[in-house]
Parts: sequence; structure tokens; C-alpha cells
Amino acid sequence: MFKRWGLRGVGRLALSMLMIAALAACGGGDDEGEGQGAQAARGGRGGGPPGGMGGMSGGGAGASIPVEVTPVERGDIAATLLTYTSLEAERLVDVIARTQGLVKILYVEEGDRVTEGQPLAQLDTDVLKLTLQEREVSMNSLEATFKRAQELVERELLSSQEFEQTRFQYEGARTQYESAKLQLEYATIRSPFSGIVTERLIEIGNLVANNQAVFRTADFDPLLARIFVPEKDIRQVKLGQTVRINIEGAEETFTGKVRMISPIVDPASGTIKVTVEIRDRTRTLRPGMFTTVNLITAIHKNAMRIEKKALVAEAEGIYVFLFKGGRAEKKRIETGFAEGNMIEVPSGLTDNDSIITVGQEGLRNGAPVRIAGQAMPVVAEGGQGGEDQRQSGSGQGEQGGPPAGMRGGQGGGRMMSTDLGQMKERLFNNPQVKEAYDKKVKEDPEFAKDEEKQRAFFRETMMKMRGNRGAGGRPQE
Repeated sequence: MFKRWGLRGVGRLALSMLMIAALAACGGGDDEGEGQGAQAARGGRGGGPPGGMGGMSGGGAGASIPVEVTPVERGDIAATLLTYTSLEAERLVDVIARTQGLVKILYVEEGDRVTEGQPLAQLDTDVLKLTLQEREVSMNSLEATFKRAQELVERELLSSQEFEQTRFQYEGARTQYESAKLQLEYATIRSPFSGIVTERLIEIGNLVANNQAVFRTADFDPLLARIFVPEKDIRQVKLGQTVRINIEGAEETFTGKVRMISPIVDPASGTIKVTVEIRDRTRTLRPGMFTTVNLITAIHKNAMRIEKKALVAEAEGIYVFLFKGGRAEKKRIETGFAEGNMIEVPSGLTDNDSIITVGQEGLRNGAPVRIAGQAMPVVAEGGQGGEDQRQSGSGQGEQGGPPAGMRGGQGGGRMMSTDLGQMKERLFNNPQVKEAYDKKVKEDPEFAKDEEKQRAFFRETMMKMRGNRGAGGRPQE
């Protein structure tokens, strides 16, 4: 009795396991399971090809590697000497107080544009005005004495010695008056040239001493870039030569010209100082900005150019991959001038070529590729064959129904549009799929991060599952 019960229990357990495996194998889509169940009920006499042929055509497209493609372009490209430096103002000076006094008024602030002679600040003038009046009275008194002395000398009533002494006293008083007048003028602090106030060093109420710095002003037109060119490259530098200036964070390129070339070589560094003049009408550049300086030594007009990131360097030479009808074609090229992110290609390409710029790492010649972001073709040759079979099988009566290959192609299409998380949730119900997925993650750590690889894995798994299902859902031998 125990033995009979054991055999019956084993049979039930085996039947349950077969049912679970059949349900899991149908996880690729409910429509396929229903279609195959109906076909099995009709005796499995479907006229179409075995299930999964359409899915295989879609799987071939899914194996394509996503890439980014950029067409070859033409334009000017220059050979340059590259260096870095900070910008300097043409003139940057401290404005000095030329007299002593308390600050009463500030006329400008930092960043204000000023003209030559414009007032910047006003010092207290009360004491200076009184001093000027005192000197003026003294000067007028001595001037009257001097005029009387002149009359007396002409009438020979005054000695020449006394006359000279009176004249010296008058001239001294007049000089003191002019000095007091000048000190009063100096109480108004003025800009020495046209430019911009870069720093204010005083506050209202400060006691300013003579020769104290009160402002800093700069002339930003032009700006200067002082670069140091190696001695071996100095022959490529000429006065008036064009220079391109780039600053961090700005896409605009500014131009300048070589203004001065030092006549001596620095013995410590073996370089020669070259002064570049930049006139910035947009007022974007400022002194102190760190810049990239490209000293142009030659220009090629209408040159064929590609992006540098497309290059693949190997021991035999430099290559690029062309996008040719869904295939990667490896092509050796020659390179010329390089400027920015572009490089010249004198030979090896044509104007109609499309260059793979992203995804070319590890590509093989002839590998299937597709443009990233474009939908992959699901039904190719196998899908077209499925359509023909559907039309030819329409006259077979009870053999009818869409061929299994067409259903497989539609299932692949649903996989393309299905969210990857939903796809995992459905397919992981099959322990074999989950085990194969975990094994793939261990073998390839990048697999878990690459959605394209995961989708390709699930498509391949679905095709294998469909291929293993025979008529009536039984595995084929």
C-alpha cells in the first residue's frame, strides 16, 4: 500500500513540475501561448514554419551594437602653438592722494567706468581754503611793497640791495600762494586716465595721508597676454600674427595679435616672452582670467575634418569605423592639423562617409551596428517570409491561423517596447532564466549596467524557449 501511494505521489509531483515548466516557458507573451494551445487542439497541423523563426530575425537585429554617427565635414583648420596664461590690463595703477584731509564725498564705486580727469573723491577743504586766503593776503602785501621799491629804485632813493631783498620776499609769498592753491585742487582726487575703477581703498570719514593709495584703476582696452614660447618654436612667431584666445566656461573664441617679441632668451627656462594684444569690444574679458592661447602658425582652408574621439589608434596606424548600411567598416586614415576637438584627415575618407564617433571601442570590421536611439527592425527576412506564409496558408482551411514564426516576430516587438523591469519580473518566474541571468552578471560585471545587453539576453532566451517548444507544447527531441 505504501509503495503504491509512493508511486502515485511521484507521478503527481512530476506532472506538477511539467505544468509549472510549461507555464514559465509561455512567459514570452500570452498571445503566443494561446495560439499554440489552439494549434495543439487542432492536431498541430499548422502550415507555417516552426515557432520562433520570426523571433530569430528580430534577434539578429537586436544583436546590433548601438553607436553614434557623425558625417564628415569640411572647414578651415589651423596649426597652432598652444600655451596658457592669465590676462593683464594695459595699464593698472594705484591712484595716490597728493594732499592730506578727511574723505567727505565718494563719487565712484568699484566697476564704474571713468574718464581722464573725472573726480573720484573729495577731501575736506576748510583748512586748505583758510591757508590759501592767508597766503593770498601775504602775497598781496609783499606785492605792494615790491612796487614801491621799484619806484624808489628808479628815483635812486633805494639801494639795489634793499630792492632785491624786497623782490625775493614777494616772489616767495607768491610761490606759497600757488602752493596753497595747488593743495586745494589736490583735495579733489581725479582719475589719471580713462578706464575702470577696480578697487576702492578708502571710506567716508577716513583721514587720508599724503601719498596714500586711495583707488586702483585699470585700462581694459587692450588687454595683454604674456606667453613664453620655447626657443625652438620662436621662428614660427611673427609680429602681427593672429592669436586665438579661449577662456574657461565660454564658447566664444576671441582674437588678438602678436604685439611684441622679447629680444632675449630666458636662460633659466629657455623661452622667449611674447606679448599678445587683445581688443575685446564685448567687454567679456577681464584681467586675471586664465586663458588658453593658440598662436596660429598655418591654416588649411576647406579641409576634411572629423572629431578626435572617433580615432582608434593601433600599432599599424590610425583607424576609424565607417557606418555602412548597418555594418561597421574599419578604415585606415592619415591625419593632419588638430585644433580643439577636430582633426584634419587629408586622405582615407570621402565627403559622403559617416563616421562612428561613439561605440567604436572593441568593434570588429563588419560588425552589425545601428544608430543609438532608433528602433531596431523586428521583422526582417524571416518576418517577410512569415507574411508570405500567412497569405499562402490562408487557403488551407482548418490548417489556418497565423504561422508561429509571425507570432514570434510580434512577441519580439512587444519585448522591444516592454519596460526592462517588467520584462525581468515576468521572465524571472522561470528559475532557469533567473539562474542564467545571475550567471551572466557574474561573468560580465558590465552586463547589469547595460540595458541593451540585457534586452539582447532576454530576446535570445525567449527564442531558445520558443525553439524548444514543439507541437502541442512538448519539447522537441
